[in-house]
Amino acid sequence: MVIKEVIFAVHDAKATAKKWSSILDIPISKDAGDDPEWNGLKVVISLDHTDLIFIESRVNHTIRELITARGERPLAVQLSPSIFYKQTLMLDSYYK
Repeated sequence: MVIKEVIFAVHDAKATAKKWSSILDIPISKDAGDDPEWNGLKVVISLDHTDLIFIESRVNHTIRELITARGERPLAVQLSPSIFYKQTLMLDSYYK
């Protein structure tokens, strides 16, 4: 099975994609552009068989709602910054 797209709902698509591009050392494939399908700004980083898509939505919907509106069945994982921070703290204390 090949995952064609990994979609991230972010607050600042340009900055987030730029950061990922720098970390992965891969250029941005499709710079920020208005995408009516996603109702917001879209930036793409293409890997071999997978596109990392960063969406900065203009509407107040979850990424699951946006994907479902496209007629697709999403496999979505939502990371809350506070949950991620708590998990990091737990891991830090576990390894000390």
